[in-house]
Amino acid sequence: MPKWVLILLASVICGCSSGGSQVVYITPTPFVENALEAVTCPSPGRCIAVGWSKDYTKGLYSTLIEENTGSGWKIVSSPGLTTGLGSRLYGVACATPGRCIAVGQTQDLASRSKTLILENAGNSWTIVPSPNAIAFGLDTGRLVGIACPRPADCLAVGGYEVETGNYHTLIEENAGQGWEVITSPNAERGDSDLSQITCPTATQCLAVGSIAVENNGQGWVVGTYPTKGSLSAVSCVASERCIGVGGESLGGFPPVLAPLIFDKSDQNWTISSEGGVLGWLNSVTCQTANHCIAVGENDSYGALIEEQRGEGWKIVDTSTFAGNVKLSGVTCPSATHCIAVGEVGHEATAIADDIGSGWTLASSPNVGPAGAR
Repeated sequence: MPKWVLILLASVICGCSSGGSQVVYITPTPFVENALEAVTCPSPGRCIAVGWSKDYTKGLYSTLIEENTGSGWKIVSSPGLTTGLGSRLYGVACATPGRCIAVGQTQDLASRSKTLILENAGNSWTIVPSPNAIAFGLDTGRLVGIACPRPADCLAVGGYEVETGNYHTLIEENAGQGWEVITSPNAERGDSDLSQITCPTATQCLAVGSIAVENNGQGWVVGTYPTKGSLSAVSCVASERCIGVGGESLGGFPPVLAPLIFDKSDQNWTISSEGGVLGWLNSVTCQTANHCIAVGENDSYGALIEEQRGEGWKIVDTSTFAGNVKLSGVTCPSATHCIAVGEVGHEATAIADDIGSGWTLASSPNVGPAGAR
């Protein structure tokens, strides 16, 4: 869901006002919130999901990594900042079956963000040095998406706030000599932060968010962007064809949101699916040109899954899902197996599976007494 929508919703929930009326602050009963943001499967028998947990008694976020090697999902140890507001993970990718990278952010007590990169090249996750942009005279940045077009080359994308109050692109690359910030363009005005990256070839990558930027082997440039709605995620089925997902605001306060699916061919974005339901799409994956899956949340605080098999997109029935499920990431380790991750009711992790007979919620672990209020 786009950043501006979250800000508006937060103002509605807290009852914030710029006038003289009384503002009531509600402190939740202590509990631990768990959420998964992204998932990848470096091999058919191994999948990794990343996200975060929040201990409301401490006001502290912690990194959360779960892994399934065939005997169910289990939490694995993951490091992060244990001071300030803590650490969160938003994206994960594997350069090889034995080397995986997760990206996110840390925050101090003033909510200033710095980049966070974890790597597992064996049996454990460790923090590796990651650079930041500079704004307000300080190191700053957060990383949200990651892709590895070659075994020795990975790119992470995100953004950072600048002095004007807007957000700029942040792209970092590790081509075997450690992570470094790569020069990246921004829109002439407005926000330019990025949320996801895909690389259909070893030398061609596309990143989307508030804008779209692309690199065809000659450096990053601003690419074309849909004339309607916003992009949250993208998946390219070939070097010349990509599927983007996101949505648009239909107005109102809080805003009414409608999901959109875009098809990019020959540098032009066209809408390939709209209508039928309200909500937002957060992630998309394409196994082939004729099989793509997009996930998100509907306006009833439930899971939204749309699938393309052949021609046309169809909304998948998720009525059997228990609780208010929001899906944030999706991947397909094989042609007959797809996995989506997210959270249930802003309290517990959610993992959904489709092994060819429909989507069902799988058992997924949580940190602490998830949902206990």
